[in-house]
Amino acid sequence: VCEHSGQPQGTMANLDSSNAIVTQPLGHNEQGGRISNTPGDIIVGTPNDSPEHECTTGTTLSNVVSDVVVRAIEEGDAEFVGRLEMESFRSKYEWAVGKNRVEELATIRQNRYREICDKNCRVFIAEYKNNRAGMLIIKFHGYKAQGSSTCYFRERLGCSGACGYTMLLMCMESTDIDPADCYIDCICVDKEHRGKGIGNILMDRAEHEAKAMGCSKMTLYVAQNNRAVSLYQRQGYHIFEDADGCCCAWCAFGIRKWYGMSKMI
Repeated sequence: VCEHSGQPQGTMANLDSSNAIVTQPLGHNEQGGRISNTPGDIIVGTPNDSPEHECTTGTTLSNVVSDVVVRAIEEGDAEFVGRLEMESFRSKYEWAVGKNRVEELATIRQNRYREICDKNCRVFIAEYKNNRAGMLIIKFHGYKAQGSSTCYFRERLGCSGACGYTMLLMCMESTDIDPADCYIDCICVDKEHRGKGIGNILMDRAEHEAKAMGCSKMTLYVAQNNRAVSLYQRQGYHIFEDADGCCCAWCAFGIRKWYGMSKMI
């Protein structure tokens, strides 16, 4: 979690600078909880890592990584997104459904991404030299959680797995988003592509999309023991809530202490 949480730990990657291509104009809208997702080794820019840059609406973000393209999700990306999500947040999903059901859950999550059609939920894919390398999910006011069937989950995951996954969705699929906010629901980078500044580019894309939607604030939630906390602070985020998920969050993720963080844009 910014956390998607249950985050693996790792080392902070280096950030490079150059040009990143954005394939749609800012604010472009395509199909693609209050608990969001970022692994512990997510790449986030610091004042010394990433020079100031501005967006030229429609195509290019200057002074960020070359050879990186950020585009809206397409149907063929669902398998990649589901796999990356499972690899990045495996401990969280294992807690929810059990180790022996994680692969089945990956299939469920892949299908879920194929069905996203809410204009207030946007999923972006980062490509590095034409290879898919990362993902970003942001949500805006008016987002409506996808419908789900506990009977379907029970058939695929068993009774206990269905209960765990349903609890997880209750925490993740928050629709209580302020009209001024852009909520970062999930951001992660494939382990083979870390160290290229891709996480930084995805964070930038989130802010540009938010501005295009008229938002004035970015928000996210992150586990208090996640090393990404200090990185978000360097990115300009401030803690606005010290949350104790003693019941729901603990049952859903196995993580009790969270920070709500925000940044004015």
